[in-house]
Amino acid sequence: MIDLLLISDEEKQHYCWIKNMSRLVSQRTKNHSATLICRWCISHFTHLKSEHDKHMAMCRGIKHSPQADRMPNPKKGEDIFKFKNWKRRMQVPYYFIADFEAMPITLPSQALEALKKTKKIQEHIPCSFSYTKIRYDGVSEASKMYVGKNAETKFVTDITREAFQIREEYKDPKPMLPLTAQDQRRHDNATQCWVCKKEFGTQEVWISTLDGERYKAIYNGKVKDHCHITGKYRGPAHNDCNIQLQIKAGKMHIPVIFHNLSGYDSHIIMKGIGAMECPDDIEPIPYNMEKYMAFKLGSLRFLDSMQFMKSSLDKLASNLGAEGCKEITRKDGTKLPCTKPGHLWRIDSDRCFAHPENFKITSKHVPPELLEIYLKKSVY
Repeated sequence: MIDLLLISDEEKQHYCWIKNMSRLVSQRTKNHSATLICRWCISHFTHLKSEHDKHMAMCRGIKHSPQADRMPNPKKGEDIFKFKNWKRRMQVPYYFIADFEAMPITLPSQALEALKKTKKIQEHIPCSFSYTKIRYDGVSEASKMYVGKNAETKFVTDITREAFQIREEYKDPKPMLPLTAQDQRRHDNATQCWVCKKEFGTQEVWISTLDGERYKAIYNGKVKDHCHITGKYRGPAHNDCNIQLQIKAGKMHIPVIFHNLSGYDSHIIMKGIGAMECPDDIEPIPYNMEKYMAFKLGSLRFLDSMQFMKSSLDKLASNLGAEGCKEITRKDGTKLPCTKPGHLWRIDSDRCFAHPENFKITSKHVPPELLEIYLKKSVY
């Protein structure tokens, strides 16, 4: 494999042979040791040559499988795996649905092109884009659209500005709104954490008053968990579980979802990023040198919905399982549960999830109490 570096000044282009990739990218880290790059997954893992060679052996498939073959050790307790990362149960507060439109321009035929087997017939020039900002509970802002020149650069500028505004919102969490009578009863009577589904414990603790008196009380570790974006009460939780669900502005990713990102839109976005010379590092998950399964730019995570929903958008929309169902609220503010047959749970105030018959295999193997988690279509 030969590595080439393209040098361009918009008028002339020249390829240079990269003799040492490590020296070329050595300035990306503060130390000056060798930066070992895997040519197959285009990633940097270690500065140790021995560890890099092990990774290359598995990544290239020398062992007939690129998957690591390390087996769990029963003596170290590695033979039993339990889900502990409870913060992954929380949906991302915001995500974007976006799409590009391009205008095909017919290229003039050239004498040199006639001799080549692959002929360039058209060039797709991005002319417009649209994106919608959606909150985790389904509330969305008005779609933003742009039509004009340099659509790819305009998109990167706008989506980066949106990410900055979201991070600023994360830094100022909203306090919890007053609980309704129904929420207060649910919290007082709860015996199970809504996050980890484990029972609340009972522990005797000594409490000191301002007068210096001490008395014994029962502490069960139950706290009120609320959404830092809307301020709404979510449920009773252990104190440790509640801390895990904190939103950290610098670490919370913001998904930007395209349908067929790897096959089309990623090329347009990369062109816009290159034109702007973004300071943020690009972290790709590549198929090869030209196609990316997903990639990350700062806190923005660009995802391809076709990777896990290989179907047309029209077919996917018909498979959502949502039916119109108005929520009924009493005068005291309590909301009545839906009693219509076939409605499993409420999506929002106007819709319920129905048609469980579309998911026969899933319903057969998943316990009823976990079915909502498996069938809920959202971004985590």
